[in-house]
Amino acid sequence: MTTEIHSPVERDAEDETLTEAVVLAVADAVDADPLTLEPLHDCVDPDALDQLFRSADDHADSVRGRVEFRYADCDIAVHASGRVVATPVKPPSVQSESLAATE
Repeated sequence: MTTEIHSPVERDAEDETLTEAVVLAVADAVDADPLTLEPLHDCVDPDALDQLFRSADDHADSVRGRVEFRYADCDIAVHASGRVVATPVKPPSVQSESLAATE
C-alpha cells in the first residue's frame, strides 16, 4: 500500500486571517476539503494565532519570528510576515514501510 505524500504549501495571509491561511494551506497540502479537517482550535487557539503578529502590520520591518505546530498531519510554520507553510508529514504506515525497506 502506497500513500502519496504531497509537497509543502505556502500561502500569504494578505486578504485573510492567519487561521484561514493555515486551514486553506493544510487543505491544499493534504488534498482535502477545508470543511473536513479537524477543528483548528483542537491544537491551537485561533484568536491568539490571529493576534500574535497583528502588530506586524504596523511595524512590518521590525517584527520577526514564527510559531510552529502540528495540525491535520502537517507541520505548520506561521511567520511574522504572514507567510504560512504547511508541510505534510508521513503517515505512520508510510514511515513503517520506509523503515522496513531499509532493514
